Amino acid sequence: MNKKLNFLIFLIGISFPSFSQIANEELLKNLPPEIRQSVLNRSLDQSNSIENFEYSSQNLRAGPKASRDKYGSAVPERFGISFYKNQKDTFPSQLKTAPANYVLGPGDILNFNFSGTVKSTQKIQIDREGQIFLKQIGIINLSGLTYKKAQEEIDRIAEARLIGTRIDITLSKLRPLQLFVMGNVNFPGSYVVSPLSSISSVLFTAGGPTEGGSTRNISLKRGDKTISNIDLYDLFINGNMTSPKIQSGDVLLLNPVGPQVKVFGEVRRPAIFELKANEGFDELLSFASGAKFNANTNKVTLTRSTSQDNKFSSKDYSFKDLSKMSFRDGDQLFLHSVDIIKIDANKDVSGRVTINGAFVNPGVYTIKKGERFSDLLEKAGGYTDLAYIEAGVFLRQEVKARETIALKRAADTLENSLV
Repeated sequence: MNKKLNFLIFLIGISFPSFSQIANEELLKNLPPEIRQSVLNRSLDQSNSIENFEYSSQNLRAGPKASRDKYGSAVPERFGISFYKNQKDTFPSQLKTAPANYVLGPGDILNFNFSGTVKSTQKIQIDREGQIFLKQIGIINLSGLTYKKAQEEIDRIAEARLIGTRIDITLSKLRPLQLFVMGNVNFPGSYVVSPLSSISSVLFTAGGPTEGGSTRNISLKRGDKTISNIDLYDLFINGNMTSPKIQSGDVLLLNPVGPQVKVFGEVRRPAIFELKANEGFDELLSFASGAKFNANTNKVTLTRSTSQDNKFSSKDYSFKDLSKMSFRDGDQLFLHSVDIIKIDANKDVSGRVTINGAFVNPGVYTIKKGERFSDLLEKAGGYTDLAYIEAGVFLRQEVKARETIALKRAADTLENSLV
């Protein structure tokens, strides 16, 4: 504060030599704090604008960041893209146990632990024919059996051929699978993955789809046949990890992205969503985790391209209207908020009031015409034991705006009087 005050006095002293430094300092000290600070800030603005001119000019040349649209809302990104930002190796080569439903195949290495009459430990790899050889019991075909079924088969054979001996198996090493990830993906190519890998984890390793790649139309191809079509929204939104089992030589093909619609404004998860055929506004609202409590169900602005020359049209619709409409690629839906003050059918003015602090139930409450603070206090459950009633603060936006205007007017008057 002292540096700012001295600087202001210095400026006044240069412009008006008849003022003494002591007189100016006393004058400013006697002003109300808000006005004194306003005068100081205004005086220093000129100096700051000169000192920062070069810096500001550089910023203007570089241009502002395009982070907000014409509504002032943050521009959302495409839904699901952030899931691919952290890439990790998903191939676990060593395991002590395996899932019961894991299907064994050529290349898997198993540990066989004999206990009882025969005591031995052997590590054996399943050969190309899907078989293993144990000198105690001979050849066993395990290819195509789940880990659980393989243990049951070993138990059956040991009980028949090795009385008093039990054989426990554990999976020592997983066989590698070669998988091709092609199409609209950031890092296409051949990948060596674990047979326990999910399709989503493989896509994470491949960097996810490109700008033109779909997250809802991913084909798993085996030979010349499409085994399955994967929609990752089921994972992103519902948390479902179920996907078809991959085999060596399979191809993951990321098809071109479908129609994309931007949903923003008063929604819980603004983003750009990809639509499938026969999906509409209800699905978009579900993808966005629903509308906020203050969303205006009768005012949603639909902006869409009208021609090939980048012209756009905007029109307002209700939720009911939009539920019957189909959407095109590039459409934008902005959900407006309801007015804070509204008039109902009974001509009663209602609004919302926010209460914070030492109340039993702080939060946002609806009020009607004629209600008092005592009514609001009753809705909030009263004060807590820690409340200091004499120190309550009442803020009203309308009064705040008037005070701001009055403060500016007082500062202008003061500066004019100084001149």
